[in-house]
Amino acid sequence: RALRHRKGKTAHIRTMAEFREFFSGGNGFAETYFCGDGAIERQMKEEFSVTTRCIPLASKDDIGPCFCDPSRSGPVTIWARSY
Repeated sequence: RALRHRKGKTAHIRTMAEFREFFSGGNGFAETYFCGDGAIERQMKEEFSVTTRCIPLASKDDIGPCFCDPSRSGPVTIWARSY
């Protein structure tokens, strides 16, 4: 049941526009590729009140273009807002 709930609340985000739309509309988990830049993480916390939650072990080797800076790359990272 918990896995179903998590899957239903997770959006696969690839761009900053998708990230902004998702967190402007409510809560849930955003799965993105993220370069790991601390300045970007602080900006997301200030702008959307979200932080990174984890880099899933099953996805640690899955590297792709960062959702906010496609010239950089990083692993799949989960973001969420505190309740």
